[in-house]
Amino acid sequence: MWKVMLAVLLLLSGCASMSDLRPGDGRKLTIRDHDYPTIWRAAIFVAQEHFTIHEQSQGRGVILSEREATFMEPASWVGIFITPPRPGAAEYTVEVVRRRNSGARIFSQPQNWEAKVLRELSRTLGFKATR
Repeated sequence: MWKVMLAVLLLLSGCASMSDLRPGDGRKLTIRDHDYPTIWRAAIFVAQEHFTIHEQSQGRGVILSEREATFMEPASWVGIFITPPRPGAAEYTVEVVRRRNSGARIFSQPQNWEAKVLRELSRTLGFKATR
């Protein structure tokens, strides 16, 4: 019995919640020559392609979403943060943060959603980003 309880604790210990999605330690991209509404629409477009969006606030520049688990990859929470969250800035920073929200994966490494989202955002906007 204690082995089952230990296995459950180990599986749950690596889990995160959506509230763990905060800017600060994700992958970032700086965007120039695009306005905030255009960047926001592109970020929503990319998020909808890969995730279930649970929360979005254009006024705060926040998109909180979930990637469902697959046979090859555990479920993940993915946050997209755009700063500053207002029109008229000379440049914007888009940060993508990923947290695993389920237990052990079966076969492969999880997708690098931070890099993939930023790459697809760049492609959607058709620009060259600077770090």
